[in-house]
Amino acid sequence: SGHYPLALLSYRVVSSNSSSIEVQGNITVIKPAVIELGNLTAGEKGNYTAVAEIAVNSSGWFKIELNDEVLHGVFSHFMAKITIGNETVTLAEGGKGKGHDSAVIHLNKGIYNVTIVIYYIVSPHPENRTVTNAPLLIIKPADHHGDEGEEQD
Repeated sequence: SGHYPLALLSYRVVSSNSSSIEVQGNITVIKPAVIELGNLTAGEKGNYTAVAEIAVNSSGWFKIELNDEVLHGVFSHFMAKITIGNETVTLAEGGKGKGHDSAVIHLNKGIYNVTIVIYYIVSPHPENRTVTNAPLLIIKPADHHGDEGEEQD
């Protein structure tokens, strides 16, 4: 149980983030991706690429989840393309009521660079929000292929 950030999102406020090591079960996030969008204006479009580093301590299924709570009221479109080894998954903000978009992938033991590309459009009337180093993507062990896990806040 618990959430371990694979990518951290910041916008509006520029901040520095020291690398941290988070351990859960059989995966370690050695260095989370730091996504600094800076100041956002209504209707702005953009993309951003960042790299995380993870260590898979034993092979298995892992769930990657988009924490869209940090996006609500700000973006009309937000998509994250995540590449780990030869696996690529795309997660998008689901809008109200859909819950967190997630994907389950199989990873063998080893150290991986994780490339994260986000594509976004700021909504025409965004809420006035400041987010600093909020967990955007979460990775955790999944019991088996397709496991949804329990919904956690």
